[in-house]
Amino acid sequence: MTSVVVDASLALKWVIPENDSNVALALLTDWLQHSVEFLAPALFACEITNILFQHVRGKKLTTDEAKDAIQKILAVGIELDSLQSGSISLRALEIAEQFAQKATYDTHYLALAER
Repeated sequence: MTSVVVDASLALKWVIPENDSNVALALLTDWLQHSVEFLAPALFACEITNILFQHVRGKKLTTDEAKDAIQKILAVGIELDSLQSGSISLRALEIAEQFAQKATYDTHYLALAER
């Protein structure tokens, strides 16, 4: 089975209209048609929730709209890696250092994709 690691910014384009949301939705449609497995690090849920909350704070969404968006994203069936083994976090740290990143959030996605 083919699998993809889904970044929070991509998934949010499925529910919040942006300039390139049509591309993100086309990818989602293709992946669903081909039974692709969706993966993300556990922090994915925190990231989408926080970004949607920022939209609520900025009066761009209501709380109910944000809740609905979270449910729609998670309904796709994204398997969240629990990070319990720590191996993803250890690799994320190495990648962040290698590429001189300021944070390790995004490198968790890359480490999971490598695995």
